[in-house]
Amino acid sequence: MSIQANEPPISLGSSKLSDYTKLSVLGKGTYGEVHKCVHNPTGIIVAMKTYIFEVSDPTPLKTHLFLECDQWNQLQYNARN
Repeated sequence: MSIQANEPPISLGSSKLSDYTKLSVLGKGTYGEVHKCVHNPTGIIVAMKTYIFEVSDPTPLKTHLFLECDQWNQLQYNARN
């Protein structure tokens, strides 16, 4: 299988959670876990972060999620340039 450098092999926003199978836990943190998963239609190995939303004050979680999304955008930008 050939992967183009400019195109992600999995279209972001178009796959479903049921398209993935969890293989193992890569790490755990304050707000959740990171799992090693396989995208069943393509066989591509990915890391998937899951969040636990059982918090009394959602403000720190919202801040954390915002920072994660901002870092993801920066990674996407750097990967394309």
